[in-house]
Amino acid sequence: MKAGIYFLCFILLSSCNILSKFNDRPLVKTGRVIATNDSTGTPIYEKEWKNKKRHGIWRDYYEDGKVKEEYVYNEGIPMGTWKSFYPDGKMKTRGAFVDGKESGLWEEWHHNGQLSFQGQYENGLAQGVATTWNDKGDIIEEIMWEKGEIQRKEPPNISY
Repeated sequence: MKAGIYFLCFILLSSCNILSKFNDRPLVKTGRVIATNDSTGTPIYEKEWKNKKRHGIWRDYYEDGKVKEEYVYNEGIPMGTWKSFYPDGKMKTRGAFVDGKESGLWEEWHHNGQLSFQGQYENGLAQGVATTWNDKGDIIEEIMWEKGEIQRKEPPNISY
C-alpha cells in the first residue's frame, strides 16, 4: 500500500515538473501562439517563436483581458521596451533592452501613479543615480552606481 502511494506521489510530482518545464518550450518551431480563456474568449497570452526561440512581442493578460506584461524578443534575445501594468491599466514598470542587456532609463510606479524607482543602465549594468520613492513622493534612498558597482548610498535628507 505504501509503495503504491509513494509511486502515485512520484508520478504526480514528476508530471508537475514536466509540465512546468514544458510550459516555456515552444509548441511550434516558428509561428505565433495565442491562448484564450475558453469561457470568456479573453486572451491569456500571445507568444511568437522563430527557429525555436522567443521572437517578436510577447504579451500576458489579466483575466479581464487587459495587458499585464509586454516584452520584445529578437530570436531569443530581449530587446526594445519592456512594460508591465497594474490590473487597472496603469503603468507599473518600463525599461528597455539593447542586445539582451538593460539599457537606458528604467522606471517603476506605485499604484497611485507616484514614481517609486528610477535608474539608468548601460550595457546591462546600473549606472548613475538610482532613486527610490515612497507612495507619497518622499525619497527613500539614492544610490550612485558606476558600471554595476555601488559607489555611494545615501538615505534621504530628513528634516525635523
